[in-house]
Amino acid sequence: MIYEWDFGDKTRAPGKDATHIYPQDGQYLVRLTVTDDHLARRVAETLIRVGDIAPDVAITSPGDATSFWRDKPSHCCRGKGPGGTGDSRRTNLLACHTARRAAAAGTGRRQWFNRQLCHAGHDTGWRLCRGAVQGQQCGWDGGRDAHRPVSPSQDGYIRTWWISKGFPFGTLDDDHLPGGEASYIVKPGDPLFRLVRSSSQSHKVTLLDYITPGVHTVAYAFVWVDVPEDRKGLLGMMSDDGIAVWLNGKNIWHNKISRFMPDDTRDIDLPPIELHQGLNSLLVKVDQNDGDWAFKVRVLYPDGSIMWDATVKTTAE
Repeated sequence: MIYEWDFGDKTRAPGKDATHIYPQDGQYLVRLTVTDDHLARRVAETLIRVGDIAPDVAITSPGDATSFWRDKPSHCCRGKGPGGTGDSRRTNLLACHTARRAAAAGTGRRQWFNRQLCHAGHDTGWRLCRGAVQGQQCGWDGGRDAHRPVSPSQDGYIRTWWISKGFPFGTLDDDHLPGGEASYIVKPGDPLFRLVRSSSQSHKVTLLDYITPGVHTVAYAFVWVDVPEDRKGLLGMMSDDGIAVWLNGKNIWHNKISRFMPDDTRDIDLPPIELHQGLNSLLVKVDQNDGDWAFKVRVLYPDGSIMWDATVKTTAE
């Protein structure tokens, strides 16, 4: 049997086993030709890549346009290279792979990846919600990070809210907030409210996940909406059951109704709004008769498109 190697860089070598060191990085077509004693011949080819190879990186959680917080363990990142995968659920880095290259005598130039799990950030005031990867509801307390701005999610619905406790036997017409609903501003440490983040797997905020009892009850939700300039728009909303809204202290919507709310992107209530440059206080009130209890709100342009540059803040700082 005769063995002949062609390494694709105008270099050849005989023998069943052969080694070759490539002087330059690149892609090379390696060909092995085998000839027997009867001059029958077979050829095998393979394409090899010499040099450093960048890792493939994909953010697996959160999804596109989902909110995250700088320097906090609030997202997952996953990388993949020739040496395997790295996975960190507590990281503030998008990819934690260090590429190394070495040439071993007689074995050619090889590449591998030193996988590194990066653990960074502080946990003060946080509860890492790994269940969100499986689409479960999760929330956190405000801590020192309640002021972090939140960009609209992929569907535009606000998922970060200060949610109040429930007020049993209350109705949409009853005012339960000290000093009145129109002037009420939620601040970190408010005993009536807690900061929550609803699941990105659902378009709506399910109040039953945070408040009990959930029958014949009313509750509030509060955030600040930050815009770069004065502008008009719409609030795209839907609720189960009735809903009332105050924007900058003005009652702009009051729909006392008993209805079912599907988990989709249809906005049934579309009150017109006027936003001022900077922070705008938004207070939402939702009542509950029986069954499901939920709402959804997003900020839209007058034509119904999502106002992507409107961000949500949970404090006025």
